[in-house]
Amino acid sequence: RTGRAIVGISQGGFGSMSYAARHPGLYGAVASFSGAVDIYQGAECQVGAAALVSGIMTGLNQVQPFAPFGNPVTDAANWQAHDPGTIVKKLAHTRIDLYTSEGVPGESDMTDPAVPGTVAMEAILHHSNLCFKTAADAAGVELADGRLLQPHAAARHFADALNEQRRRHLLQHHAAGAESHRFH
Repeated sequence: RTGRAIVGISQGGFGSMSYAARHPGLYGAVASFSGAVDIYQGAECQVGAAALVSGIMTGLNQVQPFAPFGNPVTDAANWQAHDPGTIVKKLAHTRIDLYTSEGVPGESDMTDPAVPGTVAMEAILHHSNLCFKTAADAAGVELADGRLLQPHAAARHFADALNEQRRRHLLQHHAAGAESHRFH
């Protein structure tokens, strides 16, 4: 556990947080970059997450809208079991770093044709991260350095932050003989 971290961006951000929460003995640190880290805590997050998951599944992954967890109403237990916000107490002894934006484009984003879709998605992801923070606060689980928001709209801007997170983790844990894994 010590010296091992899991990090992901977008769907991988959700996956890293969900996996770390469901297997708390494996990782000492977890980070999510633009991930929907709360898909079930609170009615607002449920609606946003259901829309986000179904849109990503059908539009990006070309599968049924609720392929990962089933119908959010009839398969609620499965959604809850995979929701980092619902099981956040399991992350009590894990360093948690969240990076997301408010969904407001910066000046450099205005020439990017993907911005309208990215901005809408980032706004939903931002709300998901706020729901996770609310759940973590209620459970007494702290976020590392209190960081939640970074002032960028598009996920591509997180590359520098992701590289810095990786560098910091490797420097902290390499001397301790930490395992190193690369996930794509």
